[in-house]
Amino acid sequence: TRRKGMTKALGPALEAWVKKRTNADAKHEMQRAKKRLIPRLGHLTLEQCGPAALMDYLDDWLDEGLSGSTIRKDFMLLSRFYNDPRTNNEGSIVNPVSMLDKATRARLKSTHDPRDTPFVESRAVISALYQHLPAHVAPAFAVGAFAGLRKGEISALRWGDVDLARRRITIRRAKVPGRNAVK
Repeated sequence: TRRKGMTKALGPALEAWVKKRTNADAKHEMQRAKKRLIPRLGHLTLEQCGPAALMDYLDDWLDEGLSGSTIRKDFMLLSRFYNDPRTNNEGSIVNPVSMLDKATRARLKSTHDPRDTPFVESRAVISALYQHLPAHVAPAFAVGAFAGLRKGEISALRWGDVDLARRRITIRRAKVPGRNAVK
């Protein structure tokens, strides 16, 4: 006799699962699932999606120039799907992500070196950049550079957040890319 999940295809099951999620990242999770996971792994049954399939997935995307840390996010979503009791209510399906060996997991780490990230080193550089920016962007750049603010924090600033007399800016919210809401 077949176990319940044997004929269940990963693609429709993953898409239905993500649709039911209500977390803040649900929209991004759906994009991740539809853009990469479902096209490459969706035809497999839940049981067929094992470590070998995940290693092929990893190799394919690395060959296409995707970073290991981005693929890691795909695997984290897949792992949450397999660990959810609604997906695996009998506990009979093993999470394929948990079966990846140490060498494969090492390939999922970020290769970004923060020491290679350019940054503004002096007031003279800030001044030079300020002079070359469009008039509507330059003040926001200067505030961000001198106060050490992120782009989303600058975008969400209101006059009520600025106390010129005390030379203070209070960060109360930030705009989050891809979302309309200000947090």
